[in-house]
Amino acid sequence: MRIGEAASETGVTVKAIRHYESVGLLGVLERDGSYRDFSADDLERLRLIAYCRDLGFGLPEIRRVLQIVADARPSCPDPEAMLDVVDGRLRAVNGQIARFRQLSERLEHTRAYLQGRLESQRG
Repeated sequence: MRIGEAASETGVTVKAIRHYESVGLLGVLERDGSYRDFSADDLERLRLIAYCRDLGFGLPEIRRVLQIVADARPSCPDPEAMLDVVDGRLRAVNGQIARFRQLSERLEHTRAYLQGRLESQRG
């Protein structure tokens, strides 16, 4: 399967596939001349990469997930190892939520202050 077909099949853009290949997430792809030839395993790997990206995983986390999955083949990945990756991402997301809540409170305070000044100028 060629790159355009792989993109259609997995919902990943051609540009993203090229990027994933360049950063080493796809491993060595078979080539037919200058064309990449994607196997069923390559497509499965692309789908997993896309799923991880949708969860907000960065490249190091995706590499770790791919390694855990590869080490487990042909069995399912170790849930404890996968939980470790997911828990790390969840901690990061919860930290971001806390920072956004603080930022929201500061913005609300600033907005209330400015609104009060505006009303006192009008009144």
